[in-house]
Amino acid sequence: MNTSKTGIFHLNGWKLRSSRFNKVPTILLIAGGRAPSVEWLVQTASLFDEIWCADAGIDICKKTGIVPHYLVGDSDSSSLEGRTWAEKMGVHIETYPVDKEYTDLQLTLRRIGETYSSPEVVLTGCWGGRLDHTWSNIFSALWAEDWGVHIRSLCDDKEALFILQGAEQVSFCFNRPEPEIISLFALEEKVEGVSIRGTRWELENVSLEMARPYAISNRLEKSREDYVEISVDKGRLAVYLYWTE
Repeated sequence: MNTSKTGIFHLNGWKLRSSRFNKVPTILLIAGGRAPSVEWLVQTASLFDEIWCADAGIDICKKTGIVPHYLVGDSDSSSLEGRTWAEKMGVHIETYPVDKEYTDLQLTLRRIGETYSSPEVVLTGCWGGRLDHTWSNIFSALWAEDWGVHIRSLCDDKEALFILQGAEQVSFCFNRPEPEIISLFALEEKVEGVSIRGTRWELENVSLEMARPYAISNRLEKSREDYVEISVDKGRLAVYLYWTE
């Protein structure tokens, strides 16, 4: 992965330029949701300095042969084979009681925040399965800011979500395959000054409300270059991308 003072980073098929960030994400956090494709995860993991696992994320690592640096959780969703493999591979393991206040992902984010100063993190293994898990994962990424952790993206080979915080401008440049869907969601009651260009349906300086999520199922404009520009003046905005293949 590479970056510059303009906040550019690359990850397997897309390039993001942000006006808010100038640090490259150095930590890949693998949670215990839907496993990314083996090819995608192996390529992605090679771009990061450290890999952390939240509980059942260790089973995803074992399957792909990716040895994480840390494993955090209560061991209620990870397999015995996965934990045994982690011990054999010398992974630093932190085990917590099953009856606890935080989810395994939240515990892991807190530990990352306690270990590093203002770390930049990409989260994977966070999609699929139950709605309550997905909802919690997204808002845990917001909560992580309280612990000094900046989640740049929640992503795998099928879905990606980026959290913009006003005032921020980003541009995406896509290689093949391009995302099939681009959607925008307000992550608080009202988000102001939202614009999107390079899509079939463009917006210019509008307000989006959490209770009125209409800015979904957008598509790249085929007559333009393979890029999208998005900006927000105030509030936290989610940019969601979906690939069918």
